[in-house]
Amino acid sequence: MHVLHFGCGWDRTGVVPVVEGAGAEIVGVEVDAAAASRYPAEVCVTDGRRLPFSDGCFDVVASEYVFEHLVDPALAFHEIARVLRPGGTLVVLTPNRWSYKSVVAALTPKWFHDFAARHLRPDARDPQDVYPTFYRANTERDLRHLGAAAGLRLVHLEYMNNGPTWFRKLPVVHGAAHTYHIALRHRSLRRLRCGLLARFVKPQHWYVDSERRPFAYRCTQCTYAPMTVESTCVRCPRCGHVFARDGRTTDTRSPRG
Repeated sequence: MHVLHFGCGWDRTGVVPVVEGAGAEIVGVEVDAAAASRYPAEVCVTDGRRLPFSDGCFDVVASEYVFEHLVDPALAFHEIARVLRPGGTLVVLTPNRWSYKSVVAALTPKWFHDFAARHLRPDARDPQDVYPTFYRANTERDLRHLGAAAGLRLVHLEYMNNGPTWFRKLPVVHGAAHTYHIALRHRSLRRLRCGLLARFVKPQHWYVDSERRPFAYRCTQCTYAPMTVESTCVRCPRCGHVFARDGRTTDTRSPRG
């Protein structure tokens, strides 16, 4: 099994030994060269907008707390979809845009993030390990839309609840935040939890049109679904648009009588 660790940093959470211990091969990609130099496995320094790998070469792509930092997550989704094999899996763990942590982060400047990371977190971080956030892939709707646009099918989405780790050095605040996190365990409040865990699958039949735009079973011209799969192409029964299986077709619209 081949695993791509997307936005790997220096593997703070210990993904590499877990993957290698399971007998799989792992490669990391990271935009920060300093962090990548500390990664304990093979790593490529890239911003993710163009991955230096051939089509369909990974079984799994995993990303943890990365997509909130991307200016254009749609490009990353398309590249990930390209390098995944048909039937492969993308797992994304990212902050929930509507959690109190994300709301505060979105409303405060970068210097405050640096201060909080250094003085409030129990695992104090250097400001160089704190990156700007944009939150453009951090709601259930965002993830569904980005995945579908890249031809990936969302098969599981879960709102994750963690602890008030930022407040352990402030006992009174920590106690109040801990009570709030307990309340978030109730299903009715799940959309306010801190994280989103999403799993996408690349369909076995994954097609691109003549402009290399990927899709699964929905027409990229009129959004109709499902498509009609024929022997050499995929056809939209509503608008007549024709897509080649290999993406080399140039005349993508069939004549309509």
